[in-house]
Amino acid sequence: PDKIIRNKGAKAGESIILTKPIGTGIINTALKAGMASEKTIEIVTLSMKELNRRASEIMKEAGASSATDVTGFGLLGHLYEMVRGQDIGMMVEPEKVSIFPDVENFAKMGIVPAGTHSNKKAREEFVVIEKKIEPYFLDILFDAQTSGGLLFTLPREKADGVIEQLKKEGISHASIIGEVIPEPKGKILLR
Repeated sequence: PDKIIRNKGAKAGESIILTKPIGTGIINTALKAGMASEKTIEIVTLSMKELNRRASEIMKEAGASSATDVTGFGLLGHLYEMVRGQDIGMMVEPEKVSIFPDVENFAKMGIVPAGTHSNKKAREEFVVIEKKIEPYFLDILFDAQTSGGLLFTLPREKADGVIEQLKKEGISHASIIGEVIPEPKGKILLR
């Protein structure tokens, strides 16, 4: 139990790290419609087969204060779970979130799973949009994931080193997507 990192516990000033691209729900929907290319299917399948074990070990060694895996609630839904009932908010820079190839095109066409719409409806009120963001991109950020990456927070001064270590271990899409902020409490700010 002392090695368990929960989805609560993030502290203002910490960096937010995501270890895998998002968009598996959209790609799976495109696949069912016969629209996803073999190359995209291969890339997404390889990512889905990649375990989060090594990323989890690196995260723990670095002293992550909160963590979750990105699955059915989508990225924004899981970020909300991390701030709900807490005295913090989270700021995300959408352009720093890694997405799979073709996801933007499919989302622009409205090829998104029902779960994405459900996620958006349930959590959209907790998202503060500070700059113009296209509705299709909001769908991507709410996209329900299968075998998604880890989402975790840790002290800002450790973030670059952790990203470097993750990339050395082959976790090539790991990136800092934002930071934990004191306000607005219980909300996700898209900046």
